[in-house]
Amino acid sequence: MDIIVKQVNDDNFEDYVEFHQKMFDYSSQLYQGLWSDDMKIEPKKIDQLKEDLNKHFESYIAYDGKTPVGMVCVVYLYSIFKAKNGFFIDEMIVDQNYRGKGIGKILIDKIKSVAKSRNYGRIDLTAGSNNPKALNFYEKTGAKLYDKYVFYRYDESTF
Repeated sequence: MDIIVKQVNDDNFEDYVEFHQKMFDYSSQLYQGLWSDDMKIEPKKIDQLKEDLNKHFESYIAYDGKTPVGMVCVVYLYSIFKAKNGFFIDEMIVDQNYRGKGIGKILIDKIKSVAKSRNYGRIDLTAGSNNPKALNFYEKTGAKLYDKYVFYRYDESTF
């Protein structure tokens, strides 16, 4: 297995769309009732995502040869306390046939390397409390659990 990680651009944007759909399908099963159909990438969203790519978020895809096997998507954030930029890992998925083979670690290492090269101050993420494999993975790769915080969201219906 020869894994190469490439940043998403116009040439491989369709691979990003495919992995986003896999993420939705997997998460819909894992978090039944919590994910809505508006999280699917529909054709009308694709153009907007392409326009926003590398302005508001960036994505990286792991390839085994020419086969996409994993994807991580990060959005930009700014820490007022650190006075530095950072990343928020918004999506991460590894193809089911490649799980347990180090692909996730390769993707996390890529994000850490990019953040370090840009002198970013932190990388944040959330993971489902009912996904112990993900929780264990993030802790094994150096993430620290901030269990004093609870995640809330205002969605469009509240403003």
